[in-house]
Amino acid sequence: MPTGVLRWCNCGHPPPLLIRRHCLLHKALERPPEPPLGLPASLAGTIRQVHDVSLEPGDRILLYSDGVVESRDETGERASWVTAGARQTSSAPWI
Repeated sequence: MPTGVLRWCNCGHPPPLLIRRHCLLHKALERPPEPPLGLPASLAGTIRQVHDVSLEPGDRILLYSDGVVESRDETGERASWVTAGARQTSSAPWI
């Protein structure tokens, strides 16, 4: 990214995560969700917003789907790898 500016739209997915200097910047890229992509404009009710944020060298952006955090095992319980990841990140440094 030659400009160092990230531009994105939130079309109903969880917000991207910004990781800077090995720390998650909690809610740094959180924006109000908008209607799903592909929904006709007449049904959306709003004009899609494009968000901008300036990144620093070394910043990392993690994009993920709600399917990741809502994964269930064959019994319908939250998948063990999801809960293990939640325990691991709960002790991570937060800003």
